[in-house]
Amino acid sequence: MHSSCSALLSLLCLVIAGTALLAGNHVYDATLVNLNETLFLRRIGTPGSADDGKQLTLSDLFKVGTASTKGDCSGRLADVEAHLKECFLLHEAVVKAYAGYKSDVALRVLWTMFMGMSFEQDGSMMNTMVADIWKTIGERISLVTQFLNGGGLVDRNPPGPPWLFCSDDYAKYVPFDQPVRDAKGDYLPVEKDKNHNPTDYKTLGDIFINIYGPVTGFYVEQLKGYVFNEKGYKTLCGTSYGVTPKTQNPGDKPILNDEGDYIVSRPNRHVLLCPKTFEIKPPAAHTGPSLAQAVSYASYPSGDEKTDDPLDRFVPRSATLYHELYHLTDHDGTTGDPWYPLTDIMKSSTSKVSHTRQQVPNNPESFVMFAVAAYMYQNPPTTPSGEKPKGPVVFFVGGKPFPAAGFIARSKKNSS
Repeated sequence: MHSSCSALLSLLCLVIAGTALLAGNHVYDATLVNLNETLFLRRIGTPGSADDGKQLTLSDLFKVGTASTKGDCSGRLADVEAHLKECFLLHEAVVKAYAGYKSDVALRVLWTMFMGMSFEQDGSMMNTMVADIWKTIGERISLVTQFLNGGGLVDRNPPGPPWLFCSDDYAKYVPFDQPVRDAKGDYLPVEKDKNHNPTDYKTLGDIFINIYGPVTGFYVEQLKGYVFNEKGYKTLCGTSYGVTPKTQNPGDKPILNDEGDYIVSRPNRHVLLCPKTFEIKPPAAHTGPSLAQAVSYASYPSGDEKTDDPLDRFVPRSATLYHELYHLTDHDGTTGDPWYPLTDIMKSSTSKVSHTRQQVPNNPESFVMFAVAAYMYQNPPTTPSGEKPKGPVVFFVGGKPFPAAGFIARSKKNSS
């Protein structure tokens, strides 16, 4: 969708002047979130050691199995390692944008366009609701940072790195009227004959009694538990790029043994990168160039919203893993996927409905779009000899690029 220049400039003035969306005064103290401890990515190794400055690798963060593991990633390791490296870059861009919003009007525009924020002209939060959104954003960022720093997942039981799978072969479809297995992989008898041989068994529907709608269940042999597809597909991937099964649900009623331990339940949080992540062709979602190519001189937008590609054309394949990291680090089950297309994400972020904007930090794809936009703004290309310079761009109305210099100049003019 192409937006007119007048629409761009009109909304630009609203963002800079601080009149967009909500009124009020509230100065948010950024020190409420300890940026140095909870947001910034660290590197492994002690200062001065051979490992100092190295990023954690896939095997540091996930269990990936071997070629004999159903659904394993052994045939995709090079791809997934490359995706993880880009996740570090995307997340560093988000952290940098979170820390630097107050001194950079272009970053404030991005936070407004993609993450439900609104600011006064001096960079302060417009009211307490916006400050609460900002706090939730910071909490989401810090949970992903903790994981990428090797700190694991909050409330993971038992502790240890989560599994990463690259096909849904690891999850076997089980109808709700079929026998259910316990944590040892054994069926649970409910009736026996006179010789104590089982004649009837507990079913999956007996355990997960409050799951309604077109939901399908799957047994994971590797993890001795059950996961579900909420859209009713008979494969866990269905049409998805990636899946992070939830570990808890209000409808769950696991069976307990005499000691009160779960013997039938959902396995711990883990990530499934579906084959679609690696195989789908452009211009589908998450098939843009690598981050390095996106910020190359040849690919970087010129800032002409009439001819440049919109933001979603630059979102790389690695964004699927980055998206799933927000689901993976969600320890209380509050993330979802209400908005996925770029246009829906931007509409939700700039909605006049307070509840809609409050849900934006719970939508991982909003973080994806923001991360790519922030990375491209922070990393404009160097200009080859004899070529016209390409300055930083801000992805704005309709996800179209706009020269960042224009925002900065107008900000100075409005504040003078």
